[in-house]
Amino acid sequence: MSDSEPSERGTRWDGYSNYEKVSDRYARSIDDALNAWSWIDAAHAENAQVRPADAAKARSQIKAAAYRLIPEMENDEDEVDLYADILERWLGDDGYIERFESVSLTTSSPGWMHDFMLTLRRAGWELGYLKAGRSQQTEIEDADARADAEAKAMFER
Repeated sequence: MSDSEPSERGTRWDGYSNYEKVSDRYARSIDDALNAWSWIDAAHAENAQVRPADAAKARSQIKAAAYRLIPEMENDEDEVDLYADILERWLGDDGYIERFESVSLTTSSPGWMHDFMLTLRRAGWELGYLKAGRSQQTEIEDADARADAEAKAMFER
């Protein structure tokens, strides 16, 4: 058998992802969505006309950002209560996604969009795309080291 032939037959998935590039794309998408909504909202507050082309661009940016995050939150919603809450607000009966599909951005600036945009940003933050780094507590994973630490703690009391 040569080096190029697998030793076992079957399917093996092999993948690589550049987390920095993926994270940058998601962060940019979220920022674009927030900027688009901020522009639409500001235009309505100033009684400025929102052209259909501008509204369509804003709609596509907002939808793209939300739809990027939905599958990831669905994947982890059993472990992270916040994701289940956001998904319910977005996808539940009369959820933000359904409402968003029926609103005309050229004529209105619905108040619920504020919460939709905040939860979009919050989801991106919690999923880690908007964080430059993370701090995590570490536990002593080695059972012997844990037992030694517990014994030492008992003698120090």
